[in-house]
Amino acid sequence: MGTGEEKALFITNDSGNSWEKIGLPEICTRKTLVDLYMLDNKTGILALHNPVSNEFPLLYQTTSGGESWTKMIYDIKEIPNNIQYLSTIENIVKESDGYEITFGQGDSGNIRVIFKTSDMITLKFVEQTTENIHTVG
Repeated sequence: MGTGEEKALFITNDSGNSWEKIGLPEICTRKTLVDLYMLDNKTGILALHNPVSNEFPLLYQTTSGGESWTKMIYDIKEIPNNIQYLSTIENIVKESDGYEITFGQGDSGNIRVIFKTSDMITLKFVEQTTENIHTVG
């Protein structure tokens, strides 16, 4: 009997003709995959269910296309009290001095939280918004 799950990422660089399995952090744990957002073929963020704080995910980043993952750090206490949960990675924008990362509430909420980071490890809360990041169509 196991106590966790296998997590893996499969990537393709030839329109799906072949696939490569990339390992993910926290394998064989109860920290299930919640979301993944790749800015490009090297840079991305992975969100895992956080058993300590169900409302806010554990975050890992890669700048190596998934060859390695580093845990990201953010202070939940910086997030305003009216935000009860975050569940999705909405957007990553490369800026001259780092990255702006937007997290949201998926289909069940409209609040988004914006963080900035210069090193893709330490996130600093910037603001909350209810503006749409994505549009359908």
